[in-house]
Amino acid sequence: MVRLHDIMSVQIKSLTPNMTLREAAEFLTTEHIGGAPVISGERIVGVASVTDVLDFVSSNPGPPTLREESADWSEPGAEERWSRGDEPASTYFEEFWADAGAQVDERFRKTTSPEWDVLEEHVVSEVMTEQLCELSPETDVQEAAEFMLQAEIHRVLVTKDARLVGVVSTTDVVKAVSQYGLGG
Repeated sequence: MVRLHDIMSVQIKSLTPNMTLREAAEFLTTEHIGGAPVISGERIVGVASVTDVLDFVSSNPGPPTLREESADWSEPGAEERWSRGDEPASTYFEEFWADAGAQVDERFRKTTSPEWDVLEEHVVSEVMTEQLCELSPETDVQEAAEFMLQAEIHRVLVTKDARLVGVVSTTDVVKAVSQYGLGG
């Protein structure tokens, strides 16, 4: 009988709760993994996946889109009115958005600021699943596969005495079926 300790990954790649979503996405992409446990100190606090990041991004509006400039937008003599005085035309908007956080004029100049990059503005703890799906290293692979199917998850944390000792993904289960022929 094949057990999780036979197929689990023991070189655990993990995220931290304070990583930006951009850092997490780059890490998962670089490591060629779909998700990872989120570790704070020695404690497992959740699991985050590429799907979690995509769900978050798709539920948030993006930055304003650029529109074609239209000649109808300006009134005759508008440039003349704006050129009078010492204040730039954007002062009007700065006063409106005085409580917006970052300096509005600086936000206008930069499109790489967090306001334009939702992945830099948010962290892993905002998207991670806090409910942990854990199994013992002694769990039978078929039982683990059934558990993963019922829980609708792609990875299970393998723990012993409340300590993370490995991770088993759906790919690990498929490899085990291929290698060991787990048919009953």
